[in-house]
Amino acid sequence: MATVLGLNIKFAANTAGITKGADRTEKSLRGIKKSADSATSALRTMVGIEVGKLLAAGFTTAVRSIISIERSIENVVNKVRESTRELTFLADQAGTTEGRLQRLSVATGTVGIDQEKLADILKDVNDRVGDFLQTGAGPMADFFENIAPKVGLTVDNFKNLSGPQALQLYVKGLEDANVNQ
Repeated sequence: MATVLGLNIKFAANTAGITKGADRTEKSLRGIKKSADSATSALRTMVGIEVGKLLAAGFTTAVRSIISIERSIENVVNKVRESTRELTFLADQAGTTEGRLQRLSVATGTVGIDQEKLADILKDVNDRVGDFLQTGAGPMADFFENIAPKVGLTVDNFKNLSGPQALQLYVKGLEDANVNQ
């Protein structure tokens, strides 16, 4: 029995060492876990900062894009406003409406006459008819004195016409008189 008893004592002594080792291992593992938790927390903070930087960069890029789009829209609006002013000016000079001038310029564009040139032509017709109405002379004098009477036209037929209407009546008068311009 002494041998068995000696084994028991040795075994008991050895398990005490195992328990001490397990306690030390557990303590070490707790330290490692604490370090890992701390590292995880630091990593989360760093990831949060990096994600925040990425979001801020993305937000900055989005804001820059929005500002760029806003400037582009502003430029388009300014160009439309400028074109509208020019169209209104040309239509007033031509003695017609903006819509009528646009429709006519589409047609005359097919033969190489742009909107500005068309407005100049219609303005000239208005000016020449106006000169004859006021003075009885000017570039339209030959038409009103020699051609218009042959086709039943008078200066009164031209009094309240728009630029396009006056030009159309003038051309029709020439065609009816079988005279080319």
